[in-house]
Amino acid sequence: MRIWIDVGAYHGEYTLKPALENQDLTVYAFEPGIEQAAALSGQAPNYIVMPFAVSDVDGLAKLHINNNGYQNSLLPFDGQAQPLWIPAIGAVRTLEIREVKTVRLDSFLNQSGIAQVEWLKVDTQGNDLAVLRGCGERIRDIGKVTVEVDVAAQRCYLGSAPKEEFLNFLSAAGFRLVTTQKQTSDLEENLTFERIP
Repeated sequence: MRIWIDVGAYHGEYTLKPALENQDLTVYAFEPGIEQAAALSGQAPNYIVMPFAVSDVDGLAKLHINNNGYQNSLLPFDGQAQPLWIPAIGAVRTLEIREVKTVRLDSFLNQSGIAQVEWLKVDTQGNDLAVLRGCGERIRDIGKVTVEVDVAAQRCYLGSAPKEEFLNFLSAAGFRLVTTQKQTSDLEENLTFERIP
């Protein structure tokens, strides 16, 4: 059985269609936004929605619910970055802050009895490096990682990591960068890494 993990699934743009088309694929889709998680649930028996956040701690955290649901984040939006980001994503306003459950991926993999992950996709609006750190030693059981990174002169979320930290972290974990895809008017990139054999 092939396993994918989608952290920050939102509407399942990257993983829902493959799950619907491949019965040998099981996707665990983590989405802490209750509205988005509810909309994703029940789509397919091999598409399992996990309605909580992923980070580097098992516990609780504050989720910033923003006017654009795809921008919900455990990190606060940097208001001083608005002028740079408005042309690409519009104005961002935090509507409320909710307490949500968080889980480390190593805890989840161990508790679920998952030995290998074919692909890990991470898009958590700034908290992405914490997700990778939460893999612990289990990161060696992941074959491919795609992560969204902020490469703007002024990053969107307070406390988000720069691209160099992702490159250093994943290189040290035994991965090599294989593709870079620019997005959001070149303010963000999707980086895909594969484990070095």
